[in-house]
Amino acid sequence: MGIVFSLFLSILLSLCHPAKAEDGKSPKTIGETFLGEELHYEIDFWIIKGIADVVLSFSRDSEKGRYVITLKGKTKGIIGYALRQREDYYRAVSEEIDGGRKLRTVYYEEYVKIGSKTRKNIHFFDHEKRRWIHKYYKDGRERRETVKEIPNNADYNDFLTAAYNFRYGVYGDIRGGGIYKVPVFPRRGIAHYEVKVSSYEGSQSFCEKAFFVELKVDPELINSSQGIIEGLLSHDLYPVEGVIRDVVFFGDVKGRLKRRIKTS
Repeated sequence: MGIVFSLFLSILLSLCHPAKAEDGKSPKTIGETFLGEELHYEIDFWIIKGIADVVLSFSRDSEKGRYVITLKGKTKGIIGYALRQREDYYRAVSEEIDGGRKLRTVYYEEYVKIGSKTRKNIHFFDHEKRRWIHKYYKDGRERRETVKEIPNNADYNDFLTAAYNFRYGVYGDIRGGGIYKVPVFPRRGIAHYEVKVSSYEGSQSFCEKAFFVELKVDPELINSSQGIIEGLLSHDLYPVEGVIRDVVFFGDVKGRLKRRIKTS
């Protein structure tokens, strides 16, 4: 379920409306725009509501010009018991570049706990030396370390940082009929997500649903026979609801926004 939560949230939970100036650019830097934001979601599948709670937050790092993005997910109830109280934790430290108009990952961590078993992936990105270090831990012990070169002109970001860049308009303004390539650091042969946005013609019952979003990925990546993530957005680009189709053992996995908190 970890990669399912990851891809689901990277496109669906992160398409909230950023502050825009009249020229289409935010009057604030990207960090200032999202500082203090906290999004709370609930995950469902089949007819079972609330199998997991997920919180996505954006805060300031101790180093000037850097920000911390965290995503925490935890199963609950009967499903939580069946999944041995699974916990997923993702943390990115990102720096502002291009005069505050874009974020770039310098550190990214994934942590998964299932019962007493844990696994952790840590990624360090040294953009000056163009070096990417990946360390893998299992049950508290380092098992593997790899060092790779970051190619010239490569745009290596984790999925959380890429999502906030997308929201800010780094890859283009969001509009009906738009197709966007969102670059990420390469994993399983995938170095970007392709996002299609179209106008929504269905019910307008909640926040005037205005856009339909589809993300197509390798089916094996999300344990889905179709490899499709879909979402509905309001006119001001808040995610109303979303679904990953036909996840193995779970069927359609759905997400719902519960509340948004903005403290800055």
